[in-house]
Amino acid sequence: MITVRLCGAEMIEITRRGSAGGLPRRRQILWGAEEIGVAYAVTLKRRDRDGLDQQRALRWAMDRMEIDLDKGKARR
Repeated sequence: MITVRLCGAEMIEITRRGSAGGLPRRRQILWGAEEIGVAYAVTLKRRDRDGLDQQRALRWAMDRMEIDLDKGKARR
């Protein structure tokens, strides 16, 4: 399971919950529209469940932050 938290105007925190008795929880912090856009572009190439979950979570965050999906830049 992946969750995204908006931490500021252009910062998000992605948390991946580990499996029971398996992998630990992982956190990743992304700063700025460009870095978030690049992370989203990378997830487009992944077809595993984790990649698709991260893709949905990043798309949600980009919509909330009004980041242009095509350019990876803030729409302001």
